[in-house]
Amino acid sequence: MSNVADPSLMIGKRFGRLIVIRRHDVVNSDHKYPYVCKCDCGGEKIAAKNNLLAGRTKSCGCFHHEALIDRHQKNRDNFRSETWLNKTFGKLTITEYVGYFGSSMGHGFKCECSCGSIVDSVSLFNLKKGNSKSCGCSRIEFYAASTDEYEKFLNELARKSFTRSTLRDEVLVRDNHKCVLCGTAENESEEWFEIHHVEPWKTSQDLRFSSDNLVSLCWSCHFLAHKNVIGQGVDEFLTERFKKYLLNLNVTNSVESIVNVH
Repeated sequence: MSNVADPSLMIGKRFGRLIVIRRHDVVNSDHKYPYVCKCDCGGEKIAAKNNLLAGRTKSCGCFHHEALIDRHQKNRDNFRSETWLNKTFGKLTITEYVGYFGSSMGHGFKCECSCGSIVDSVSLFNLKKGNSKSCGCSRIEFYAASTDEYEKFLNELARKSFTRSTLRDEVLVRDNHKCVLCGTAENESEEWFEIHHVEPWKTSQDLRFSSDNLVSLCWSCHFLAHKNVIGQGVDEFLTERFKKYLLNLNVTNSVESIVNVH
């Protein structure tokens, strides 16, 4: 065996902040044995021989981390927030500096929209790129130009409000965290549980936030309830079963599986 291939010749050698302490006992993706190295910071690094010799691996990662911190610090120290005050981007006017968000998003500012609303924090990156142009009023104005689009926009806002509401949790508790169609428990299922509107969301606005119109379903059963196409109607037979289930709840004041409702 030549000296070049002798792994013992690598032991004790220094490469940047790393000192080779032993050869690793598992081959890497190149079917070669890498080396275990001790870093000056106390950490360890498993590195391929060719990366060590070529200078591509010089530390356990601490060098990159320190360089990143240093770059962030320079970005903070060299930034002059006052030069951006009172500048306008779309409908937003910068009024106050709020801090540094990091290398990806940069510096943040409080802005005032031309409609009078205050936006607490907007990144300079989004302002300069045109990603943030208003407090959100421009989007509403855009959709208001089309009645159909505006209705869709308001429906989406209402749906998001429903998803975040405590009503969802209340219905799950009422149904014992089980799918009322198949009986699967939420903690035993890998599927996301849905809160299904028995009378459709679109046509029954007064029942959208009524627990008497809501049932807990696993994702698969929710798919069935919508005739395998979410948002394109509901299965009339299952709708009647859901109504009987809810009626039974109101009469007996107890939670029973829909399987037992006839």
